[in-house]
Amino acid sequence: MVGKNKFAFTLAEVLVTLGIIGVVAAITMPTLVANNREKQLITALKKNNALIEQSLYMVQSKYGYTDYAEMFAMNSTQELYNKLAENLKMSKSCGTASNQGCISNNMIGARYRNNGWGSTVSMSNYDQSTSWAKGQLTNGSSIFLHNYVKSGTHNNSAASSTKCGVAWPQCNKDSKGNCVSNKKDTDGNYVYGGVGVQCGLIGIDVNGPNKGPNQFGIDVYGYVVQPTKLSNWESSTIETMRNDKLYYNKYTPGKYENK
Repeated sequence: MVGKNKFAFTLAEVLVTLGIIGVVAAITMPTLVANNREKQLITALKKNNALIEQSLYMVQSKYGYTDYAEMFAMNSTQELYNKLAENLKMSKSCGTASNQGCISNNMIGARYRNNGWGSTVSMSNYDQSTSWAKGQLTNGSSIFLHNYVKSGTHNNSAASSTKCGVAWPQCNKDSKGNCVSNKKDTDGNYVYGGVGVQCGLIGIDVNGPNKGPNQFGIDVYGYVVQPTKLSNWESSTIETMRNDKLYYNKYTPGKYENK
């Protein structure tokens, strides 16, 4: 009878193998978890984007508005919110009341290090403002919005020929991106640029106020409402959905943080 060699791992070999597996897992798991979290946030953004666009379309159809400019030409932000909320499944409506908990009381900017106007900004408190309407959706997301048209906020001559109430000036910037002066034409009038005329702003926190980091570009996204389309506000909302990628600066507290 021919003998057979029997091979077995020693305890030391088993421990070494398990150690290697543990090291590899420790290296790869954080990346896998982060990638999965990023995919979940982007998926949530796309779903909420569809809800917002559908609600805007339904309001436009129901009330016969020709464009977003007419839709946002209401007497108050609360009125606008009420019409949009008709088509959204809301679990809580805070309206324009302040500090009701529908949205986070501190939201971090996507590019908070420099806001383009000569100062570093980290957080904004939309929950405290009575010019913003806020609410929570049954899917766990939060929405907040503001219309410029008849609110008296930021109205200027550049927007006077349209139904919308604000147009931001395009400024000259230094090497650090700070605005140093406003551009003027040959007649001395301010030249308006950027995203052009704005009718209002819409923000969405895809995982609600109680889950962090509550930062634009990660779990919070914004839209500038223009007469016929939605553009980016405070975040690369459109690019995030198109490229399946988050765009933001990692937040670290600094001296400009709101207390």
